[in-house]
Amino acid sequence: MANVHALNQLLGVPTDVGDYRYWDLSFPPIQTPPPATIPYLPKRNYEWVKGIDIPVGSKGAFKHPWWAFVNKRYPLQTSRLIASWETSYCYCKVNLGGGYWLLSSPMDPDTLSTRTNKAFYICFLYQLRGYSNRGGGTRRLAGFIKYLSGMPRCPFTVVYFRPTGDELLSVMAPHLSALGYRRTGHKTADLKRIYSRMLKGKPTRHLDDFGEPYWRSDLFQPTDSIYGPKDCPWPRLLQNA
Repeated sequence: MANVHALNQLLGVPTDVGDYRYWDLSFPPIQTPPPATIPYLPKRNYEWVKGIDIPVGSKGAFKHPWWAFVNKRYPLQTSRLIASWETSYCYCKVNLGGGYWLLSSPMDPDTLSTRTNKAFYICFLYQLRGYSNRGGGTRRLAGFIKYLSGMPRCPFTVVYFRPTGDELLSVMAPHLSALGYRRTGHKTADLKRIYSRMLKGKPTRHLDDFGEPYWRSDLFQPTDSIYGPKDCPWPRLLQNA
């Protein structure tokens, strides 16, 4: 990662969006057209842009200690998911093996800002098309959550998610189609049953933008915490619906 400061300046990447000094912030750059021209442009196709691969145990610098810890067991990959001319999402993806990938990040459930370190959001678990092994994704996700529980000086007070079945994905998150994931056919009701059993998932009193409860994984039981439940800024995530 030589000349990373110059690279950041050359690309014009703000360090709160991407910072090439760090593995986990080395996101692909994007150039947004002038706002006045956007109404006249054709609709942009959804696009996934790969950043860098971060093999297990990489010795590079990490901005965030949780990604350094996760990388001790799992390969990571930075990427950008482009939803429109104006909107894109940066992820440090986790390779769970068997073609399964996890989009996840610390996130404020109210503002959806990733500038927090007290709640960890499971965004999307998927398997790439073309893999013959079916099933096992939730088991791999459960293993990830248990592993995260063992992080030294873990800052997170809760791991939460939103069960979103096949019937809702195309409505709520059509941009995810750019990932090339295999559709499972699981409905939201199916996922709620699976996650209740496999992730010890429970609906909470904290509602999302659609008026549905976020779910909490009680598999997450940190063994060395910086913060306790009373420090959680969103107490309803810790309360059962």
